[in-house]
Amino acid sequence: MDNATLSVSDEASFPLFRLPAEIRNMIYKEVLVQKTGVYIAAIGVPEPPLLRVSRLLRKETITIYYGCNIFHIPTTNYDSSVFLHWTTMRRRLRKEHKIRTQADGVGGRMLPHWGNLVLWLRGYYDGSIAWKSKFPCDISRNESADIMVVGGMFHIVHQMKDKSWEKVLEVLEQQHMILVKIDARWA
Repeated sequence: MDNATLSVSDEASFPLFRLPAEIRNMIYKEVLVQKTGVYIAAIGVPEPPLLRVSRLLRKETITIYYGCNIFHIPTTNYDSSVFLHWTTMRRRLRKEHKIRTQADGVGGRMLPHWGNLVLWLRGYYDGSIAWKSKFPCDISRNESADIMVVGGMFHIVHQMKDKSWEKVLEVLEQQHMILVKIDARWA
């Protein structure tokens, strides 16, 4: 009997949960892990239907889906609104899910936008936006100078979380001047 002739009752009676956990996890990884990662839209995270089949199946698969994929979050001109939405959604998940994210500049590189960057840094400072800075920057990756300075700014904010936002912003303004020297569009 081929798959096209299976009835709903045949599919529903497959003894998935009688298989050893190792085998089930191999099946789940084949179905849930995307080699190129999962691309987040402004409206939310595209959860696969498998996570909505039953509570038991969701419990078994959610860690694989969120733990084995890299989630690509689109950012344009350092606009952090999708990151804010993503952070809110992540907090609804339990803490044990190690979720990896990557900011993707639309068009290959984010265009300079100081106001948006300050909002993103402020969100990181107050905890409304989750972000793990890659600092110190890996110079061997040929990152542009402004990307390295921005990475350093996230590091500065992280190191100064015990200071007032006004004090942090003073230090960031010094970095802003460096960005303007690198690329006048940061002005």
